[in-house]
Amino acid sequence: MKFIFLVGVEGTGHHMIRAILKGHFEKLGFIDEGLYHDVLLNRWDVNRRFNRENRLIRIFKNDNCRKRLDNIFNRYLSQNATHLFESASFPYFNPRDTLRRPDIIDFMELTDGLPIDVRFLILYRDPVAATYSAYRRKISNNIFEQTKIVEDNLIYIERQFSQINEDDYRILIFENFIKDAERYSKALSAWWGLDEQILISDLNNLHEPNHLVKASKEELEKIDNHFSSKRIKQWSSFFSRNILSKV
Repeated sequence: MKFIFLVGVEGTGHHMIRAILKGHFEKLGFIDEGLYHDVLLNRWDVNRRFNRENRLIRIFKNDNCRKRLDNIFNRYLSQNATHLFESASFPYFNPRDTLRRPDIIDFMELTDGLPIDVRFLILYRDPVAATYSAYRRKISNNIFEQTKIVEDNLIYIERQFSQINEDDYRILIFENFIKDAERYSKALSAWWGLDEQILISDLNNLHEPNHLVKASKEELEKIDNHFSSKRIKQWSSFFSRNILSKV
């Protein structure tokens, strides 16, 4: 039973991947953000996790959380589920907080030995475009805040996954996928064990991405000036290897 986990900074293509999985979401045995979803979100919600109330402390103890996940996974296994899907942007939900994000190391430790085959897909997009995408959709009303959020979470993803076995993840470059969606979809179907024909058929659900020309000159300058070559070097080496290769 594959646990396919989509991760990436805001604005890097979560909606794009969801669009091409539409047909799979309708398949029996493909679970989209199932019972495990709230267990994980609650565990990683810092406001709840560090609450001093005894009941919450008991809920978030490693042995209790692991037992709950084990029960959930075995329940799906008994129902002949083939794929468990989880998707998370960094950060997620409101109130927006850069700490509101998955803890990948914690996840791997919690699920070690449980009946799932974990396969991450890490999304990456030019940070200027990713920042503007979030700003354009009014996820943030402050450009400088959004640039810092993108920078911080790219560093966080790089650091967390540097401790994860490379066999457990692949990186998908947004711009590459847009240029050659069908061939990258074939690679994705192989990595996640999906039905290639359904995935390719669902490419019809994709829309042209909004281009940066819609941003004002002043807005783009603020973002572009922030992401200097020196800043990008903080994560560029990681995101240039273990890339999902097109078929």
